[in-house]
Amino acid sequence: MGFFLRTSAKLFSIILTLALASSSLAQVKLEDTLKNAAKPAMPAASQADIKKPVAPATADSNAAALPCEKTPVGCPTTFKTGASMIAPEWYANQEKDPKEAAKSRQKALAYLEKYKTHAINRRWELNDIARAYAFFTSLTYNVYSKGNGPSQVEMEVMTRRFRAELSKDPKFQANNDRERQFIYERLILVALDNEAGYVFAKQRNDEVSQQKHRERAKLWLEEVIEKPVVQIPDYWK
Repeated sequence: MGFFLRTSAKLFSIILTLALASSSLAQVKLEDTLKNAAKPAMPAASQADIKKPVAPATADSNAAALPCEKTPVGCPTTFKTGASMIAPEWYANQEKDPKEAAKSRQKALAYLEKYKTHAINRRWELNDIARAYAFFTSLTYNVYSKGNGPSQVEMEVMTRRFRAELSKDPKFQANNDRERQFIYERLILVALDNEAGYVFAKQRNDEVSQQKHRERAKLWLEEVIEKPVVQIPDYWK
């Protein structure tokens, strides 16, 4: 499978990290959660615009082979962090009200910092797009499946598979560090946002909102992986 760059939609307006036992946050949750839940934004499914896989190049393709494919570790799926985070500013710019934009920026920054701390504690690779894809897929599938997302062992399998695919994809490898950082941050924020919305709806016993989040999860998964959602678990089996 190959990959090409797409951008994601509006993510979230309020941090909500209260994890439920059945939530995937019980598997990959951020430990320092907030006790008071607040309603997150509800990004329209039609606005979802995340980097999406495409079919792999065929054997007779004219695409030039990547030199790094011949190395023991293959081509990198990581990036060098820039001077600042990118996605929070992009997200804040979608708010017309300066005060709301400032709030959104700070909340996005806080979410990414929490993920970073959690990743370090779990000894996850930092600045790795493959890990971000696994994190996104895990949380998003968990919302769709009502808590039947991958285990930690299965998440490691999925991470290795994403890394193998990205390392061989010329289009992905053509992305510079800034572009990779943007992909990485968006995937994390989109995953946490939809998870937060689903948990909030579950707390309120709001079946209508829960279903909207599950439908959104299904749409995002199928757009990103380009497979029917029933085939998504193949990534960690």
